[in-house]
Amino acid sequence: MTQAPQVSQRPIYLVSYNNRLFPAHWGLWVPSYEAGEAGNMGKVIHVEGDARNGFVHGFKRNYDMATSERAKELVLLGWTDSVNVVGGDNYGPLVIDTIATDVIERLALDVPAPGPSLRAAGSSSSGGRRTRVDIQNCQTWVRQFVEKLIESEILEVDALSKLDSAPKN
Repeated sequence: MTQAPQVSQRPIYLVSYNNRLFPAHWGLWVPSYEAGEAGNMGKVIHVEGDARNGFVHGFKRNYDMATSERAKELVLLGWTDSVNVVGGDNYGPLVIDTIATDVIERLALDVPAPGPSLRAAGSSSSGGRRTRVDIQNCQTWVRQFVEKLIESEILEVDALSKLDSAPKN
């Protein structure tokens, strides 16, 4: 779905906040889309936390992307019908919430936020053997969320290949 959108469609981007030392923080950016172009206002859907303590869902509505000083890249994942998106367009104060207000946010909550997946040095699994740990973070959550959006016909399947080529650091 890379063609020009209809008035009744909204873009969905991956926002990757780059960091030289740690994995990039990923979330989805759904900008307002008025008068034929995306603006700086919209909402971010993500999970916040860390691999040691776990993550929690978060929605930043009325978020002005231009105010973020963090290095970031946006990757267009696709377009969705406007009926799937509520909020982020009224240019009011920033609202940070954990309660879903639209289809996309409800689907985000259907994908569990990663729990703790980083063990302390010297810890082991049962039986005293050390096992490889699959670290779960915001990037693994975004991938699962995008898969859910594809399954729900919110995004096209090519969104996964775009995600795979996105910056991870």
